[in-house]
Amino acid sequence: MAGATAARSGLPIIRPLLLTDPRDPRGWAIADAYGYGPSLWVAPVLEAGAREREVDLPRGDWIDYWTGEELAGGGEVVASAPLGRIPVWVRRGALIVTYRPEEVATGLGEETAKAVEATLWGEPPCGRALARLTDGTEVRWTRGEWSATREVRFAVR
Repeated sequence: MAGATAARSGLPIIRPLLLTDPRDPRGWAIADAYGYGPSLWVAPVLEAGAREREVDLPRGDWIDYWTGEELAGGGEVVASAPLGRIPVWVRRGALIVTYRPEEVATGLGEETAKAVEATLWGEPPCGRALARLTDGTEVRWTRGEWSATREVRFAVR
């Protein structure tokens, strides 16, 4: 969805807080975390040897990608960052479409032939979610019912 939005509007896929939430006064001060599309917040560990870090979460409701812990944004959290695990949060209610791990392992190349997986992260506040992929595939979740314009494996977290 972030790729389709970037293609239509020119808005970058990787976004600083000031683009994600222009009214948040912290937007100009956060230089080491970023939004990946509208639904992910990523906070890389930049300090050698660090196994945790302080992170400013954007406003809204977030789910820790690794633990499933639900957090209220708009403040600072301390994130665990064991070696090999970048702190990532998913906006509550987001519909994230990814390639299945076995598809990534074989290399991407012809993306439209690769199987994808859609994961809903918590109940969307409006009762529905939509992801429109760059190949035209649409994946929808509406009040507990899934639909897609091509074969997709579904999951709820």
